[in-house]
Amino acid sequence: MIGTQPQGIPCILDLPLSFVVDVLVSPYTLVQQVRHGNFHPRFVQEIHDQRMRDVDEGFERFHKDAPEDGSDSYMPPPPDPER
Repeated sequence: MIGTQPQGIPCILDLPLSFVVDVLVSPYTLVQQVRHGNFHPRFVQEIHDQRMRDVDEGFERFHKDAPEDGSDSYMPPPPDPER
């Protein structure tokens, strides 16, 4: 039944269990980070350059398929009815 349990019970159970899991997982995470470096580098020039190339390629593909009248909307061609 709803309302028969105090609302704080799940939180009281969750806090110690979360602490135990954090204590168990932290050493593994530390070893992995030391071994492989920062998982989310803030700025690495090679990664940044690759992402910018990917973005540029996406823009080129979009503009290649965009309507020639200069409108912002793009509708793909209708499917071939003979297929």
